Amino acid sequence: MNRIKNTFHNIKKTLLQFETLGTIYMLHRCSPIDNENLYWNEHMKVSPGFLKNFLKEQKKTCDFISLDELLELPHSRRRKKCIVMTFDDGYRDNYEYALPIFDEMSIPFVVYVTNSFPDKTAFLWWYILEDILRLSKYIVLADGRRFDCETKERKETVFLDLRQLILNLNQENLVNEFKNMFCNYEIDFSTYNDALCLTWDIIKEMSNSQWCTIAAHTMNHKALNKLPEEQLDYEIMQSKKELEEHIGKSVNHFAYPFGTFNEVSDREIEFVKKCRLNTVCYSFGGSFTKKNIGKPFELPRQFLGELVH
Repeated sequence: MNRIKNTFHNIKKTLLQFETLGTIYMLHRCSPIDNENLYWNEHMKVSPGFLKNFLKEQKKTCDFISLDELLELPHSRRRKKCIVMTFDDGYRDNYEYALPIFDEMSIPFVVYVTNSFPDKTAFLWWYILEDILRLSKYIVLADGRRFDCETKERKETVFLDLRQLILNLNQENLVNEFKNMFCNYEIDFSTYNDALCLTWDIIKEMSNSQWCTIAAHTMNHKALNKLPEEQLDYEIMQSKKELEEHIGKSVNHFAYPFGTFNEVSDREIEFVKKCRLNTVCYSFGGSFTKKNIGKPFELPRQFLGELVH
């Protein structure tokens, strides 16, 4: 009889490990949707109205929690599903549109900052490419290849074609290779950082909100599994150190750039375990379970978007 009881107890314990406890949502930008812009950049946004409505609806049945509270879930008495809201990279609209909503609704959220954004060294080539396409009826690359893009539909297709060419460039010398590829076009790179990226002063201000957690997302948003270990140390630990110096607080959370198995291997997972971090997130994987919380350096996330293609 005891053996049967123990068997049922073990089955129940195993099933509880896989019970869905909630979802960590991944966003990037919060800003009014502009349907004149290309979908492949615009789908990274949610509008302020969409975000506010989503939070209101979820608040009826779910608890919004911080990443620190997530780690306590296996020992808590919460009965509702839990949600963690996160934003990647460090876009200025996180401050202009998202922060007031979270403050007003008393909901915690996380901003994973890539330091090159406030350092004004980020190379936002996807927005540069979009502007080149929007202003052109055709694109001619340095090697003579021509891409017709007179209609919006063609611009969407050519954006994907050119994006793949850009991703195949030497990522360590990407700025120069991009300039060479698009040498027929005059581009002012600095305007994109000024218009789109958070500043250090704003990040400091955001960190003073009781609802905002500033977290790390590397120095330059590079695919970590492509880097030698000494550069891995720089990208993660220097990012954490700089953030802590600017906001005057500990930075205990991190998200892998790109965040899929294509960019994260066992080496990177073992490395972050030594970086004085409490949680580390992927960019995929859906909802989390008790078993996921037991692996805090491999937490899944769910993309939250507004636009449907």
